[in-house]
Amino acid sequence: DDVEMHAAVCVITARDAKKLFGTEKAVGMTLEFSVGGMTKPLTVIGIRENYSEAILTIMDEIQEGYSAFLELPYTTFGDIARVDVSKGQTQVTMFGKTGSDMTRINKIASRIIRTRHGIREEKALFSESMSDITEEVDSIFGAITVFMSFVAAISLLVGGIGVMNIMLVSVTERTKEIGIRKSIGARTGAIMFQFLAESTIISLLGGIIGVILGVGIAYIACQLLDFVFTVDPAVVAVASLFSMGVGVFFGLHPARKAAKMRPIDALRA
Repeated sequence: DDVEMHAAVCVITARDAKKLFGTEKAVGMTLEFSVGGMTKPLTVIGIRENYSEAILTIMDEIQEGYSAFLELPYTTFGDIARVDVSKGQTQVTMFGKTGSDMTRINKIASRIIRTRHGIREEKALFSESMSDITEEVDSIFGAITVFMSFVAAISLLVGGIGVMNIMLVSVTERTKEIGIRKSIGARTGAIMFQFLAESTIISLLGGIIGVILGVGIAYIACQLLDFVFTVDPAVVAVASLFSMGVGVFFGLHPARKAAKMRPIDALRA
């Protein structure tokens, strides 16, 4: 009836009702809707649930501020915007209740549209559910994550081998020192702990430098792209602990080599 009568009514979201009228109980209130210089007062006849935060964030970014969602009879929109809406619609958006099987509903709706409007070509009607879009996005981000993990693994391996080589050189240069320490009673565990601690500290310092560079580059990128800059302390802590773990793992071989030296051979070096 609203479509046939060109009714000046609309439905808005609870978020927009709160923003525009100061209350979510905005049914019966009036707002002014403008398109192309034409303005028409619309009466709010319904409040719908808010869209997902992801959609709201994307729309606000596109609009560079605040964007409101308004649903009104397309005939009314045609009157205000002075456009011919008799040719029909090019897009239909459906909303299901929480927990609905939107893939199944999507297939049924597509079949109904094909039947009622005589659409016979398979490619003439394109339909996609949010779950399909979510799966596509997840698959893309999944591939990116796998690639970045592969790059990170190679970087860690190269960095770890570098730490191990540095520590092996350190053990070789300090062979006599190891012999002296052992000859005056230093235990094998003490020698091993010394070199493990050294390799761990080297890796931790590298991790700290990496975190500082990462945060700095992220901050600059957010400033250039006008994104919100946030740092998760948990991620920083995990990155630092992981770098320490790399130092322990790759420093184990040089530390064991130093700890197993015979005092007489070390002193002779």
